[in-house]
Amino acid sequence: MSMQSFSDYTSKQIDINLYDDDDELEQLNEINLKRAIAPAIALSFALRKSKEVRQKLVNAKSTEELEQKLDEIADALAITDSKMNAIFSMLLFITKKL
Repeated sequence: MSMQSFSDYTSKQIDINLYDDDDELEQLNEINLKRAIAPAIALSFALRKSKEVRQKLVNAKSTEELEQKLDEIADALAITDSKMNAIFSMLLFITKKL
């Protein structure tokens, strides 16, 4: 897998802007949009999970029973694991597209 340099990426973006044919440009924009959907969904999932983790930790702080505190912390760790999987999937998808 070869990494794409920033200058290669920007030169391709400039080339896209030089197209005169609106249909061709529209097709390129549609392709770029489709490529962005999967990472955007993964990022949205990770952000939502971040809120859930914070709520679980708030619950753990406010709970008086030690068992309940441990359950909330265990839940927060499980949610964090799923969040990290989403971020990893997003990064994997992005790097395969470069």
